[in-house]
Amino acid sequence: MNINLNIGLRIYKTAFSIFLCVLISNLLGISAFYPCIAAVISMESTVINSFKAGVNRMQGTLLGAVIGLAFSSIKRNSPVLCALGTIIIIVVCNKFKWKKAVVISCTVFYAIMINLSQKTPFEYSFNRLLDTSIGIVISVAVNYLIFAPKIHERVGDLYLNIRYNIEDKMRFLIKNHYIEELGDLRGLLDKYNSLTKSLEQETVIYREEDISDDMERHISSLKYFEMIYIYFEALSMVNYNRCCISKENLEALEIILGDKYNYNLDNTMNNEENIIYNYNIKKIIQAFKSA
Repeated sequence: MNINLNIGLRIYKTAFSIFLCVLISNLLGISAFYPCIAAVISMESTVINSFKAGVNRMQGTLLGAVIGLAFSSIKRNSPVLCALGTIIIIVVCNKFKWKKAVVISCTVFYAIMINLSQKTPFEYSFNRLLDTSIGIVISVAVNYLIFAPKIHERVGDLYLNIRYNIEDKMRFLIKNHYIEELGDLRGLLDKYNSLTKSLEQETVIYREEDISDDMERHISSLKYFEMIYIYFEALSMVNYNRCCISKENLEALEIILGDKYNYNLDNTMNNEENIIYNYNIKKIIQAFKSA
Protein backbone atom coordinates (compact mmCIF):
# COMPACT_ATOMS: atom_id res chain seq x y z
CA MET A 1 0.00 0.00 0.00
CA ASN A 2 1.42 3.38 -1.06
CA ILE A 3 0.74 6.08 1.51
CA ASN A 4 1.50 9.62 0.37
CA LEU A 5 2.05 11.91 3.35
CA ASN A 6 1.71 15.49 2.17
CA ILE A 7 3.49 17.45 4.91
CA GLY A 8 3.37 21.14 4.06
CA LEU A 9 5.14 24.10 5.60
CA ARG A 10 2.15 24.98 7.76
CA ILE A 11 2.44 21.64 9.58
CA TYR A 12 6.11 22.30 10.40
CA LYS A 13 5.26 25.84 11.55
CA THR A 14 2.52 24.55 13.82
CA ALA A 15 4.72 21.83 15.29
CA PHE A 16 7.55 24.29 15.98
CA SER A 17 5.08 26.70 17.62
CA ILE A 18 3.90 23.90 19.90
CA PHE A 19 7.51 23.07 20.77
CA LEU A 20 8.12 26.70 21.80
CA CYS A 21 4.82 26.91 23.72
CA VAL A 22 5.67 23.86 25.83
CA LEU A 23 9.26 25.00 26.34
CA ILE A 24 8.35 28.55 27.40
CA SER A 25 5.42 27.38 29.55
CA ASN A 26 7.72 24.97 31.39
CA LEU A 27 10.20 27.79 32.00
CA LEU A 28 7.40 30.02 33.34
CA GLY A 29 5.98 27.22 35.46
CA ILE A 30 2.52 27.31 33.87
CA SER A 31 0.44 24.75 31.98
CA ALA A 32 1.19 24.59 28.26
CA PHE A 33 -2.34 23.39 27.44
CA TYR A 34 -3.97 26.74 26.61
CA PRO A 35 -0.92 28.34 24.91
CA CYS A 36 -0.74 25.30 22.62
CA ILE A 37 -4.42 25.57 21.71
CA ALA A 38 -4.02 29.30 20.99
CA ALA A 39 -0.94 28.62 18.84
CA VAL A 40 -2.72 25.95 16.76
CA ILE A 41 -5.77 28.16 16.21
CA SER A 42 -3.64 31.18 15.32
CA MET A 43 -1.36 29.42 12.84
CA GLU A 44 -2.44 30.33 9.33
CA SER A 45 -0.86 30.33 5.89
CA THR A 46 -0.06 34.06 6.09
CA VAL A 47 1.16 36.37 8.85
CA ILE A 48 -1.88 38.63 8.53
CA ASN A 49 -4.28 35.70 8.85
CA SER A 50 -2.35 34.41 11.87
CA PHE A 51 -2.65 37.80 13.51
CA LYS A 52 -6.38 37.99 12.73
CA ALA A 53 -6.99 34.51 14.16
CA GLY A 54 -5.05 35.49 17.28
CA VAL A 55 -7.04 38.70 17.67
CA ASN A 56 -10.29 36.73 17.34
CA ARG A 57 -9.22 34.42 20.15
CA MET A 58 -8.13 37.32 22.37
CA GLN A 59 -11.40 39.12 21.76
CA GLY A 60 -13.37 36.01 22.62
CA THR A 61 -11.32 35.27 25.73
CA LEU A 62 -11.63 38.84 27.00
CA LEU A 63 -15.37 39.05 26.32
CA GLY A 64 -16.09 35.70 28.00
CA ALA A 65 -13.91 36.65 30.96
CA VAL A 66 -15.60 40.03 31.49
CA ILE A 67 -19.15 38.65 31.28
CA GLY A 68 -18.16 35.61 33.35
CA LEU A 69 -16.69 37.79 36.09
CA ALA A 70 -19.79 40.01 36.14
CA PHE A 71 -22.29 37.14 36.24
CA SER A 72 -20.29 34.94 38.66
CA SER A 73 -20.32 37.82 41.14
CA ILE A 74 -24.10 37.49 41.17
CA LYS A 75 -24.46 33.70 41.28
CA ARG A 76 -22.51 30.83 39.78
CA ASN A 77 -24.18 27.72 38.30
CA SER A 78 -27.34 29.70 37.62
CA PRO A 79 -29.28 28.33 34.60
CA VAL A 80 -30.85 31.72 33.96
CA LEU A 81 -27.56 33.65 34.12
CA CYS A 82 -25.77 31.08 31.96
CA ALA A 83 -28.45 31.37 29.29
CA LEU A 84 -28.52 35.17 29.53
CA GLY A 85 -24.72 35.37 29.32
CA THR A 86 -24.76 33.19 26.20
CA ILE A 87 -27.25 35.54 24.55
CA ILE A 88 -25.16 38.59 25.43
CA ILE A 89 -21.96 37.01 24.10
CA ILE A 90 -23.50 36.02 20.77
CA VAL A 91 -25.20 39.42 20.34
CA VAL A 92 -21.97 41.31 21.10
CA CYS A 93 -19.92 39.10 18.75
CA ASN A 94 -22.48 39.55 15.96
CA LYS A 95 -22.63 43.29 16.58
CA PHE A 96 -18.87 43.73 16.23
CA LYS A 97 -18.54 40.95 13.61
CA TRP A 98 -16.47 38.73 15.91
CA LYS A 99 -18.19 35.56 14.70
CA LYS A 100 -15.04 33.46 15.03
CA ALA A 101 -14.76 34.54 18.66
CA VAL A 102 -18.14 33.14 19.74
CA VAL A 103 -16.97 29.62 20.63
CA ILE A 104 -13.93 30.61 22.71
CA SER A 105 -15.89 33.39 24.40
CA CYS A 106 -18.64 31.00 25.47
CA THR A 107 -16.06 28.42 26.56
CA VAL A 108 -14.36 30.91 28.92
CA PHE A 109 -17.74 32.12 30.17
CA TYR A 110 -18.95 28.59 30.97
CA ALA A 111 -15.65 27.72 32.64
CA ILE A 112 -16.07 30.66 35.01
CA MET A 113 -19.77 30.11 35.64
CA ILE A 114 -19.84 26.31 35.88
CA ASN A 115 -16.49 24.57 35.91
CA LEU A 116 -14.30 26.51 38.37
CA SER A 117 -13.21 24.61 41.47
CA GLN A 118 -10.00 25.89 43.04
CA LYS A 119 -9.38 29.21 41.30
CA THR A 120 -11.30 32.46 41.65
CA PRO A 121 -13.04 33.82 38.54
CA PHE A 122 -10.58 36.71 38.33
CA GLU A 123 -7.58 34.41 38.62
CA TYR A 124 -8.93 32.08 35.96
CA SER A 125 -9.70 34.98 33.58
CA PHE A 126 -6.26 36.49 34.02
CA ASN A 127 -4.57 33.12 33.41
CA ARG A 128 -6.57 32.50 30.23
CA LEU A 129 -5.63 35.91 28.84
CA LEU A 130 -1.98 35.27 29.66
CA ASP A 131 -2.02 31.74 28.20
CA THR A 132 -3.74 32.91 25.03
CA SER A 133 -1.33 35.81 24.59
CA ILE A 134 1.68 33.50 24.85
CA GLY A 135 0.31 31.13 22.20
CA ILE A 136 -0.63 33.93 19.81
CA VAL A 137 2.68 35.77 20.13
CA ILE A 138 4.62 32.56 19.50
CA SER A 139 2.46 31.58 16.52
CA VAL A 140 2.70 35.00 14.82
CA ALA A 141 6.45 35.25 15.58
CA VAL A 142 7.12 31.83 14.03
CA ASN A 143 5.09 32.75 10.97
CA TYR A 144 6.81 36.12 10.58
CA LEU A 145 10.41 35.56 11.68
CA ILE A 146 11.23 31.88 11.16
CA PHE A 147 8.94 30.43 8.49
CA ALA A 148 7.90 33.56 6.63
CA PRO A 149 5.46 32.54 3.88
CA LYS A 150 6.89 33.53 0.48
CA ILE A 151 3.55 34.30 -1.08
CA HIS A 152 5.05 36.47 -3.82
CA GLU A 153 6.98 33.45 -5.09
CA ARG A 154 3.88 31.24 -5.04
CA VAL A 155 1.87 33.89 -6.88
CA GLY A 156 4.65 34.19 -9.47
CA ASP A 157 4.67 30.44 -10.07
CA LEU A 158 0.89 30.41 -10.39
CA TYR A 159 1.03 33.31 -12.86
CA LEU A 160 3.31 31.25 -15.11
CA ASN A 161 1.08 28.17 -14.77
CA ILE A 162 -1.93 30.19 -15.92
CA ARG A 163 -0.04 31.50 -18.94
CA TYR A 164 1.06 27.97 -19.85
CA ASN A 165 -2.52 26.75 -19.44
CA ILE A 166 -3.85 29.48 -21.73
CA GLU A 167 -1.14 28.76 -24.31
CA ASP A 168 -2.13 25.07 -24.30
CA LYS A 169 -5.74 26.07 -24.89
CA MET A 170 -4.67 28.30 -27.77
CA ARG A 171 -2.83 25.39 -29.40
CA PHE A 172 -5.87 23.18 -28.90
CA LEU A 173 -8.06 25.88 -30.47
CA ILE A 174 -5.83 26.14 -33.53
CA LYS A 175 -5.81 22.38 -34.04
CA ASN A 176 -9.46 21.61 -33.28
CA HIS A 177 -11.20 24.98 -33.88
CA TYR A 178 -13.07 24.76 -30.57
CA ILE A 179 -12.15 25.39 -26.95
CA GLU A 180 -11.65 22.53 -24.51
CA GLU A 181 -12.88 22.23 -20.91
CA LEU A 182 -12.24 25.39 -18.88
CA GLY A 183 -12.53 23.91 -15.38
CA ASP A 184 -8.78 23.68 -14.85
CA LEU A 185 -8.29 27.31 -15.85
CA ARG A 186 -11.12 28.41 -13.55
CA GLY A 187 -9.48 26.63 -10.64
CA LEU A 188 -6.12 28.30 -11.34
CA LEU A 189 -7.75 31.73 -11.58
CA ASP A 190 -9.60 31.30 -8.29
CA LYS A 191 -6.38 30.30 -6.57
CA TYR A 192 -4.52 33.17 -8.21
CA ASN A 193 -7.18 35.59 -7.00
CA SER A 194 -6.92 34.26 -3.44
CA LEU A 195 -3.12 34.41 -3.35
CA THR A 196 -3.09 37.89 -4.88
CA LYS A 197 -5.32 39.11 -2.05
CA SER A 198 -2.99 37.46 0.47
CA LEU A 199 -0.02 39.15 -1.21
CA GLU A 200 -1.79 42.50 -0.92
CA GLN A 201 -2.25 41.91 2.80
CA GLU A 202 1.38 40.87 3.31
CA THR A 203 2.71 44.09 1.76
CA VAL A 204 1.30 45.93 4.78
CA ILE A 205 3.70 43.94 6.98
CA TYR A 206 6.84 43.61 4.92
CA ARG A 207 6.67 46.96 3.09
CA GLU A 208 9.15 45.74 0.49
CA GLU A 209 9.05 47.74 -2.71
CA ASP A 210 9.53 44.73 -4.98
CA ILE A 211 6.58 42.95 -3.37
CA SER A 212 4.42 46.05 -3.84
CA ASP A 213 5.36 46.15 -7.51
CA ASP A 214 4.56 42.44 -7.85
CA MET A 215 1.19 42.99 -6.23
CA GLU A 216 0.19 45.71 -8.70
CA ARG A 217 1.37 43.60 -11.64
CA HIS A 218 -0.54 40.53 -10.48
CA ILE A 219 -3.72 42.50 -9.85
CA SER A 220 -3.50 43.79 -13.42
CA SER A 221 -2.69 40.33 -14.80
CA LEU A 222 -5.64 38.80 -12.96
CA LYS A 223 -7.96 41.28 -14.67
CA TYR A 224 -6.69 40.28 -18.12
CA PHE A 225 -6.76 36.56 -17.30
CA GLU A 226 -10.41 36.88 -16.25
CA MET A 227 -11.14 38.62 -19.55
CA ILE A 228 -9.50 35.76 -21.42
CA TYR A 229 -11.64 33.27 -19.51
CA ILE A 230 -14.79 35.16 -20.51
CA TYR A 231 -13.74 35.18 -24.18
CA PHE A 232 -12.95 31.47 -23.99
CA GLU A 233 -16.45 30.88 -22.63
CA ALA A 234 -17.88 32.87 -25.54
CA LEU A 235 -15.93 30.68 -27.98
CA SER A 236 -17.31 27.55 -26.37
CA MET A 237 -20.84 28.66 -27.32
CA VAL A 238 -20.04 29.19 -31.01
CA ASN A 239 -20.75 26.54 -33.63
CA TYR A 240 -17.13 25.88 -34.56
CA ASN A 241 -18.15 23.89 -37.67
CA ARG A 242 -19.06 27.20 -39.27
CA CYS A 243 -15.90 29.00 -38.18
CA CYS A 244 -12.17 29.14 -38.87
CA ILE A 245 -9.34 31.22 -37.46
CA SER A 246 -8.51 34.23 -39.61
CA LYS A 247 -5.05 34.66 -41.09
CA GLU A 248 -4.46 37.74 -38.94
CA ASN A 249 -5.32 35.92 -35.73
CA LEU A 250 -3.32 32.85 -36.71
CA GLU A 251 -0.21 34.94 -37.36
CA ALA A 252 -0.62 36.65 -33.98
CA LEU A 253 -0.99 33.27 -32.26
CA GLU A 254 2.13 31.99 -34.02
CA ILE A 255 4.12 34.88 -32.55
CA ILE A 256 2.78 34.21 -29.04
CA LEU A 257 3.25 30.45 -29.14
CA GLY A 258 6.44 30.36 -31.18
CA ASP A 259 4.89 27.77 -33.48
CA LYS A 260 4.21 27.66 -37.21
CA TYR A 261 0.83 26.61 -38.63
CA ASN A 262 -0.55 26.14 -42.12
CA TYR A 263 -3.34 28.52 -43.03
CA ASN A 264 -6.18 27.20 -45.16
CA LEU A 265 -8.62 29.85 -46.32
CA ASP A 266 -12.22 28.68 -46.39
CA ASN A 267 -14.45 31.19 -48.18
CA THR A 268 -17.57 29.40 -46.92
CA MET A 269 -16.76 30.64 -43.42
CA ASN A 270 -17.61 34.24 -44.29
CA ASN A 271 -20.59 34.49 -41.97
CA GLU A 272 -21.67 36.44 -38.87
CA GLU A 273 -20.83 33.59 -36.52
CA ASN A 274 -17.28 33.41 -37.88
CA ILE A 275 -16.88 37.16 -37.35
CA ILE A 276 -17.88 36.76 -33.69
CA TYR A 277 -15.58 33.75 -33.42
CA ASN A 278 -12.53 35.67 -34.63
CA TYR A 279 -13.47 38.77 -32.64
CA ASN A 280 -13.22 36.74 -29.42
CA ILE A 281 -9.92 35.21 -30.50
CA LYS A 282 -8.55 38.67 -31.25
CA LYS A 283 -9.60 39.87 -27.79
CA ILE A 284 -7.91 36.83 -26.20
CA ILE A 285 -4.68 37.67 -28.02
CA GLN A 286 -4.82 41.32 -26.92
CA ALA A 287 -5.54 40.41 -23.29
CA PHE A 288 -2.79 37.78 -23.24
CA LYS A 289 -0.22 40.29 -24.48
CA SER A 290 -1.25 42.69 -21.71
CA ALA A 291 -1.32 40.11 -18.90
